[in-house]
Amino acid sequence: MVRRVTFTVSLILLFSLPNLNATVPNPWRILSRPTTRDLTKLFFLDSLTGFVAGRQGTIVKTTDGGITWLPQTPNINTDIINVFMLNGRYGWALSYVSFVDTTAWYGAIFLKTTNGGETWLNEQFPVKEIYLNSVRFLDSLHGWVGGQSGALLETSDGGTSWQPAVVDSSFFANLKISRIRFYSPSYGFAVGGLLDLSGVVWRTTNGG
Repeated sequence: MVRRVTFTVSLILLFSLPNLNATVPNPWRILSRPTTRDLTKLFFLDSLTGFVAGRQGTIVKTTDGGITWLPQTPNINTDIINVFMLNGRYGWALSYVSFVDTTAWYGAIFLKTTNGGETWLNEQFPVKEIYLNSVRFLDSLHGWVGGQSGALLETSDGGTSWQPAVVDSSFFANLKISRIRFYSPSYGFAVGGLLDLSGVVWRTTNGG
């Protein structure tokens, strides 16, 4: 009895599998090139409006699903590390200046737009000598950034000031944070680690 059921199910599965050699009806299409620079990050609000960012301060915007692109003006020439749009008006991005010598400033650059990318304001992140990898906002005021050496900071005034989060005291708490995601004002995750030696997941259930 078991053999018959197994054989019947196997036949059903065999004949119900898609033909992998068939022509794909809707293949991926290469869209027009918005820039000659390497693009590494993207964030889409819906099927039409999105932002793409990458090397040498490049940020471009589309409102027609990628058919046409409008260059943005973040006024920096360092790579964009991460970009996040809350809605059609508010958005944030991260970049950084690498360490050069002991007399030069280095650390994260914090970018913000309040008009959908028409203008971007950029400033040195108020916490010095820190590199950030991820930015996430819950609304126009409350947001989080994460980065190297377990850096995890919160703002409640749109990025004007930042406070470090309270994180457990284990060794892994000092490893790099690569991405942050919040699924409600209380429930959030962060991921990161150290190369291929250790992968770490952080979690908060009380808003950080």
